[in-house]
Amino acid sequence: MEFHNNLIQSADYRTFAESKKFAAECVHFSRIKLSLLSVLGTVDAPNPGAHPRLVEARPGINPRILILNLVFDQEPGVWNPVVTPKPVGYVKALLNCDVYDQVTINGYETVEIVKTEV
Repeated sequence: MEFHNNLIQSADYRTFAESKKFAAECVHFSRIKLSLLSVLGTVDAPNPGAHPRLVEARPGINPRILILNLVFDQEPGVWNPVVTPKPVGYVKALLNCDVYDQVTINGYETVEIVKTEV
């Protein structure tokens, strides 16, 4: 399946891509001294051929808040404008879970990061 290289910014589709629910969790693996931050959610895509993804934005004033932008990769072809719920996620490896306290999805919502250790 081929995708267009142009990314459609979420601001273009703000009326379509409404956040359903986002959650963030950071799991610290003490044995290997590594943490994984994962952000998961569901958004409404403007058509079935638009695939959402979260990308890291420039840091803001507070370095303890990870800021993510929602962008869409549009498959080629003509697609009916049918609002379609789609899952979206983001994963980042960290040295520890103390780097961030919250995640902000630009223009949508801010969620607290649930921190666990295994």
